[in-house]
Order: sequence, then structure tokens, then C-alpha cells
Amino acid sequence: MNRSFLFLLAISIFLFACSKKEEIQAPIKIVFFTDSTFTVKKDSIEINSLNNSLHGFVKIYGYGGINSFEEGELKEGKHIGIWKKYFYGTTLSEYITFNQLGERDGVSLEFDSNGDTLSLLNFRKNHPIGKQKEFYEGKLTLQYFLDPNDNLINEYLALNLNGDTLYFVDLGKEGTGYLKKYDRYGVLNIEGYLKNGSFQDTIKEYFYDNFSNKYLYANVYFYKDDSTKVFIKKINMN
Repeated sequence: MNRSFLFLLAISIFLFACSKKEEIQAPIKIVFFTDSTFTVKKDSIEINSLNNSLHGFVKIYGYGGINSFEEGELKEGKHIGIWKKYFYGTTLSEYITFNQLGERDGVSLEFDSNGDTLSLLNFRKNHPIGKQKEFYEGKLTLQYFLDPNDNLINEYLALNLNGDTLYFVDLGKEGTGYLKKYDRYGVLNIEGYLKNGSFQDTIKEYFYDNFSNKYLYANVYFYKDDSTKVFIKKINMN
């Protein structure tokens, strides 16, 4: 490895580090309003991060790309109440409920750039809990339940875009049983035995190619008693 290459490598690393630092420290613009209608402006500031001196109804620019912003109420720099995020300043992307401590607490909705619902999730003190729903092209494709430890429990349902059942299982309140876990697109990701909401023993993880619409292969793993995941074999599926 010659000195010229090392010099160029060092320069590249330095420039990358500088760009990441600038990215992290890029200012955000906060516009203050008189009330929750966000129509009458009071003031605006540019800062590097939120702090506990910030109060009131605001629109925050600088997250999520040009012309994207979020709006809601700040209390001691924390998000409280209902917050909304927008794509390009017009299309709603997220609707989030916060408690007075700044934690996600209640319903959270996410939308795609067409305005179709992607997810309807329930939170308690920053943890997803209870019934959760995921959608594709605005249609329900997944419905499942989580306990306070983020473990799957009760009924797990996967649907296709016609509303037909791809897979259904009732894991009970203990989260125990055999599960085939799908994503919102109807693709099988993983299957195996659950105990207390977590995979145990032998599982399969599937790898799907979106271009060919085919499963390429599956990796088989075994969970040891200490929850260590050990690779067993690869199964080709094409």
C-alpha cells in the first residue's frame, strides 16, 4: 500500500467525518405561533438542537428533507400532545400522540407520500403495546398484539390485498406457539416456535427478491438456552 493511496484515504476519511459532523450540527428552524391553529406567527429562531428553554406552539423545519416539517406544542423542549409531520409541507406523514413527559403515549399513525395509511400503532410510555395494524396501499395487511415487553401475544393475522387470510394464529396471552411472521407486503420473513413472545429452538429466516418476486433462500438457526443464535444451514429455494 503506497503513501499516495494512504494520503488519499486519510483525506477521504477526514472529509467524510467533516460532512457527518456538519450534518449532525445543521441548524433547525423553529417558528413560534400564538396557538394550535398555527396561523399567526410570533417569532422564529435557528438552533442546533431542542433544549428545555423552548415552549409553545411551533413548526420545526430541518428534519426529513427540504420543505418537510413537524408541528405541535413544546414544553421544556419536549413534544407534548398531538404532533403532525408533513412531506413537502403539504402531505401528512405522521400523527403522533405524546404525554406530558414527552413520551409516545396513545395512537401513532404513519402515512405514505400518497396519503395512504402505513401503520396504526398504540404506545404507552414510548413502548408499543396492545393492538397494532400495518397497511399496504391503504389496505390492512397485518394485525397483531404486543405486551409491555414488545413481545408478540394473542392473535396474529396476515392478509393479502384482497383481504384474504394468508396466515392466522392465536399465541395466547403468554405468546407461545408456532409463528410464521410476515411483513406488510405479504412476504414471509421468519418462522419458528415462540415461547413467552420470543423465538426458541429452530427457526428459518427467509430472503426474498423483490425484482423476481421469489424466495431465494432460507437460513436455518438454532437458539441455545442462553438465547445465542447459531447458524445451522442454508436452504436454496430458487
